[in-house]
Amino acid sequence: MGQRKSTILKYFTGILLIIVLNDFSATGQKSQSISFLPEPPVIDGYISPGEWDASSPATGFIQMEPHKGTSASEPTFVYTGFDSLYLYIAFECKQGEAFPITANIQTRDRVITGDDAVIVVLDTYLDGRSAIGFSVNPLGIQTDYKITDDGRNINYEWDAQWESAATKTGDGWTCEIAIPFRSIKYKAGNLDWGLNLARLYGLSKNTSVRCS
Repeated sequence: MGQRKSTILKYFTGILLIIVLNDFSATGQKSQSISFLPEPPVIDGYISPGEWDASSPATGFIQMEPHKGTSASEPTFVYTGFDSLYLYIAFECKQGEAFPITANIQTRDRVITGDDAVIVVLDTYLDGRSAIGFSVNPLGIQTDYKITDDGRNINYEWDAQWESAATKTGDGWTCEIAIPFRSIKYKAGNLDWGLNLARLYGLSKNTSVRCS
């Protein structure tokens, strides 16, 4: 592994550790109710009218970098839902003109750093020791990984089958994700999970999170 790639992995791993091993006294742990969606959304990157009406948007992202504990520099709205087959998540990422959206990575499973991106971390056993993560940049490019050993081991070779799409809008970008339940290990009948959400701002180097 070249020095640059090693540096990128260490940087991204550090961000994931911030998200997984979050200091809840600084960020505030929030409850997030996930709604049943009678009609599955089309995963095309557009938050179409009526598509996510059954879901109340999650807000209140808090900075972890560079000003830990303060409100996020740009607002983010997250919609969540499920049906019998999938967990659905949509991000609406507002972005001002001071820092244009950055999206350069075009290869799946290449560690997303330097780009704008959203991250979903699922602690399906709610033990704070292991989790699985999914990242998407504004081009809809996916990265996924398995987190074990209290966050000390992050396996970027782990792959799941899931869908994502993203698109730039006039005031930011949006992203839609569909994760099949068959791709996730969890206790049967128990959907009380840890759900950590994060947003990376490429040019401004900010990281904001919302944990539940």
